[in-house]
Amino acid sequence: MKSDSCDPVNHFLHRKRSGALGARIQTVGDDIYLTDTRFIKRGIGERTTNALLIKLNQIGTITGTIEAVNLCRREGWSFVISHHRKPFIICDR
Repeated sequence: MKSDSCDPVNHFLHRKRSGALGARIQTVGDDIYLTDTRFIKRGIGERTTNALLIKLNQIGTITGTIEAVNLCRREGWSFVISHHRKPFIICDR
């Protein structure tokens, strides 16, 4: 399923699509989560999607990316790790 085929911030539309299709296919959230555990937790609680597109450059730290991946694993969510074609800087503090 194409990630964020609905409005990327409209949880209602994502929930509706995921509820109808999520048992049969993988519904992948992208910009709705921004690889941020705060947003991913909301999506898990609301069953907005059932998978996540991980983008290291969205959260901006390696630690944040690892936390997002671990959250998906704990919750039984699938995830896809994307690469970024342009150079970017990661600053872990």
